[in-house]
Amino acid sequence: MRLELETLAASRKDTFSEMYEVVRTVEVVMDDEKYRVEIVKGVDHGGVYYDARYLVNRELILQPKTYADEAGRLSKPEEMRVWIEHRYVWVHLPDPDSALAEALTFLSEGKKKP
Repeated sequence: MRLELETLAASRKDTFSEMYEVVRTVEVVMDDEKYRVEIVKGVDHGGVYYDARYLVNRELILQPKTYADEAGRLSKPEEMRVWIEHRYVWVHLPDPDSALAEALTFLSEGKKKP
């Protein structure tokens, strides 16, 4: 049996100040950059709503320690890819499809600006 977010949020309101469920995830590529848009379902005093989270995939280089380990070896830089939350326009709509459409519009328009 699947518990609905509303039931979970109500039963845990003394533990968690906020609770979201990711209901849709879309990845898009623009200008050789990969973006992930997550549509999350939330519950507040007015009922259920849907927001968007924007993430961008970035390559990072983890710099090594500046001192040697016990064997006298120095670490090498490590490359990794991570998802970083990116702030775009706030989306707050009553259904997930509208939230996704608006989020993708905001993402494409925001990317076009200098």
